[in-house]
Amino acid sequence: MWQNFLARPLMVTLCELDPLSYEDSKKLLCKRVLNENEEMHSELEDVSRKILEKCGGIPLAIITTASLLASRPNKTKYEWYTVYNSMGSGLHKDKSLKNMRGILYLSYSDLPSYLKPCLLYLSMFPEDYEILSDDLVRLWIAEGFIDEKQGSNLYDLGERYFIELVNRSMIQPLYNEDGSPRACRVHDMILDLIISLSSQENFVTILEGPCHISSACNIRRLSLRGSKSNSKEEQMIFPATVNISHVRSVVAFDDAVQWVPPMSRFPVLRVLAFKSQSRNNIHPKDLGSLQHLRYLELGGDLKTELLEGIGNLKLLRTLDLWGGFKGELPASISQLRQLENLITGSNWVKFPDGTGNLISLHELSCLSLDESPNTLAELGNLTKLRVLTVGGLDKNQSYVKTFLQALSNLVNLRTLVFIGGETCSLDYMPDQWMGPARLQSFHGDFVTFSQVPWWFSSLSELSSLSMRVNQLRQEDLKLLGALPVLRFLDLKVDPYGTTTEEQLVVGADHPFRSLAEFKFTHYTRCWLEFARGVMPKLQRLELSFEARRREGGGFDIGLENLASLTHVTVKVNCVGARMKEVEDVEYKVRDALDMHPNHPTLELSRLCEWLMIKDEDKDGHEVLEESDEDWEYMIKDENKDGQEESEES
Repeated sequence: MWQNFLARPLMVTLCELDPLSYEDSKKLLCKRVLNENEEMHSELEDVSRKILEKCGGIPLAIITTASLLASRPNKTKYEWYTVYNSMGSGLHKDKSLKNMRGILYLSYSDLPSYLKPCLLYLSMFPEDYEILSDDLVRLWIAEGFIDEKQGSNLYDLGERYFIELVNRSMIQPLYNEDGSPRACRVHDMILDLIISLSSQENFVTILEGPCHISSACNIRRLSLRGSKSNSKEEQMIFPATVNISHVRSVVAFDDAVQWVPPMSRFPVLRVLAFKSQSRNNIHPKDLGSLQHLRYLELGGDLKTELLEGIGNLKLLRTLDLWGGFKGELPASISQLRQLENLITGSNWVKFPDGTGNLISLHELSCLSLDESPNTLAELGNLTKLRVLTVGGLDKNQSYVKTFLQALSNLVNLRTLVFIGGETCSLDYMPDQWMGPARLQSFHGDFVTFSQVPWWFSSLSELSSLSMRVNQLRQEDLKLLGALPVLRFLDLKVDPYGTTTEEQLVVGADHPFRSLAEFKFTHYTRCWLEFARGVMPKLQRLELSFEARRREGGGFDIGLENLASLTHVTVKVNCVGARMKEVEDVEYKVRDALDMHPNHPTLELSRLCEWLMIKDEDKDGHEVLEESDEDWEYMIKDENKDGQEESEES
């Protein structure tokens, strides 16, 4: 098999790049294999030199080989020589694709059996495609690649599989701001490897562009690659003589969704995923006949009639209706007792009565309480929920108490996301009430909360928090600072808020011991000061504020007390400020960071520079006085990228 594999035609070419020096190669190897501050044992020096010689200074070869060494249970000379002897002739003399592929294949063959199909499944996706980690885990589960072990949750296991592939350098991770994995890409040479292996094992069949399919094909998983041109001439032809009755998975990209044969030809289909708008080219009767379907992903402006037969899909685990789906989900959806993920891409979907019967649900997104008020009363029945996205609390405060009562039942909830735009409070419960104890992520920066909820003090597993508050108090900082594992905090103070304290101190009694990244946005005179010893692990700090609010104010806020600081981002909002005020603030920022012992890198930018008062405007004070409310309105709805939105613009 190995010789046949090497003989296969190659799909990529190596570019001639200067190889890394031996010292840089050794640093790259040690960074992956050894722990921080750990030195290489003397008995490994000789074998590591030989391994690096075979890697030929090629970073990908070094990284994958280092990951292979790191997966070994012991760092012994015997274990490392086993890897060395398996590397073949290496790349130090011949940097051919054949030898490079041999090193990559060694990493693949060393994978445990449960990871190999998970990696091969990535050949379903095009080159450079950003594969969302949550989607990938759901697909693995639908395919049956993840076996539930005693006491383990399938989704927890899937996340571990994903991390293990990252640690073995088989996939390139993309991270959320809080450091959790969000998605991945596959290096083109590794993708070439797994495409070749998938083809050889008849694991995945890839069809690109207009072509005729041989009737001799025995297709198990089908990846259709279209183009974004939507050309009518580019049609995939599936003659009736082609047997596709054994196809388990169909994933279609771009206009290839129009090529998919009738669903009646896929009697054992388990996965159907359209990564582009489907344009209602599926007959509702055909969809309802897919009794083996576990995973259904459809996008675009779908008609509600398409889902009429959804109640027949008794084995369905994931229903993902991304895009612009609007309307009411059919009542029969409440019969899907094995449904684990119900995802709609819009806030205009009405959930039917009986949604509380879906007791296997792990994710429910997006639940609009305006559209589905009856579902709120049933929410507490969904005790297996891990992810919940909810909107409408800011529209009707009468929903809040019922929601909080349901929230206390969601003992497995890990991620809670709020959507909306107005102000609401989450402080309607008695003192003895406890929040969802296993909550890890709270995303509420699209809603303005009256203040930090007092019950956050019970969230001992909260690691990521983003929220906008109407009022920020000293006791709020004390509460947040006591959270033991909080690693990421994005805190915004509303410009129309009621914060009266101009100086808030992050003190030793609330030190934020685990915080690694902190973003603080405010357009009031509220300001933070960092006391000695606080935020000992903070590496990245982002501050956004109005220059005119800092007029005459210094930047002596205790940045030197942040002992691990490496990067600072400062966004200066220029609304209503003069050029001299903006430049003065920027000078003070630079001066403060120049005095920091770590000399962190500084990323300094201006927002709304076009709304700055020009120095030549003699009546600038009068202009500011007349339009002060307009300035505040225009900065109120800051979007995610920090760009302010204005009706005038």
